[in-house]
Amino acid sequence: MEEFQAADNPLTGLVSSIFEGSEISQITDVGKGRGIFSRVVKVELAGAPVSSIVVKAPALGVNGEAGRTSGSYGREAIAYRRLLSDLSVRTPTCYAVTDIDGDPWFVLEDLSDMGTINQLDGIDLENAQRLGDVLAELHQIEVPDNIARDLTGPGPERFGLETLQLGLSLLESKWNQDADVVSAFETLLDNRDSLVAEFVDAGQTILCHGDPRADNVMVTDTELVLLDWQQISMSFGEADLAWLLATSCTVDDRPVIEGSLLSRYAAATDSDPIAVLGRYRLGLTRPGLAVLMLCTRDTSDERTSQIVSESLRRIGHALADHTI
Repeated sequence: MEEFQAADNPLTGLVSSIFEGSEISQITDVGKGRGIFSRVVKVELAGAPVSSIVVKAPALGVNGEAGRTSGSYGREAIAYRRLLSDLSVRTPTCYAVTDIDGDPWFVLEDLSDMGTINQLDGIDLENAQRLGDVLAELHQIEVPDNIARDLTGPGPERFGLETLQLGLSLLESKWNQDADVVSAFETLLDNRDSLVAEFVDAGQTILCHGDPRADNVMVTDTELVLLDWQQISMSFGEADLAWLLATSCTVDDRPVIEGSLLSRYAAATDSDPIAVLGRYRLGLTRPGLAVLMLCTRDTSDERTSQIVSESLRRIGHALADHTI
């Protein structure tokens, strides 16, 4: 936050270039503990058409470098500049995407009046179904070929084996995971090559959010908004369901929510339920490998650390339940 409070902070010029004659009255950190690769602040304005906005900027340090290397910032820029405004799925209004020091910064609608779902508490059946319905709608949207090509990129094969093995070595010593969870991740790494090959062969033809977890939605009684499009990609739709269920459902709730959500998704997409289940199981490969990478990152913020620890436990149990 210190860099945004300084007199020469980059927000001053950014805001004045978009909302001429406006002034910043207050800046509040709203992203702490909710993500790894970005800094997110709420900016309250005077003299602008809107009273407040949200600005999303790349993270500093090693996490920012990881975001650049993985292409997260570039993917989100493609999403907001070329795609999201034309989708029927509700996303934050984007006022501008501006390059600062080579990185895209996003000026977005402030949705803080909407409700949130605490990922640590876990998503309930009703909201999981609502989010599953939104994903089913997203997955049936046709994407222009030129945009699809730019969003078709590496899947879990991009996760380097050395870093995955480091993550595995930290499960007990740093993250206090029990033997069953460790065993599930050991099995995942043992089968990594064949699972990744199957994942890639499953197809890169459907528009996927990539990170549809509880912390990335805002809700009202009638509306659900999907945030954070850094992992948008062309993949297979059940990979999104695997990410949602493995990261955002408690260990006890997931088996019940899982069956309901997969059946509902198969009906919404006119898909064979058995095929949906098979692709869902394969989709667990990505959160499994991704969380091993994540547990090697800078997670000094307390809530972020809790998210990583609980995600390891939830994903580990999901992998074990489906013998991935």
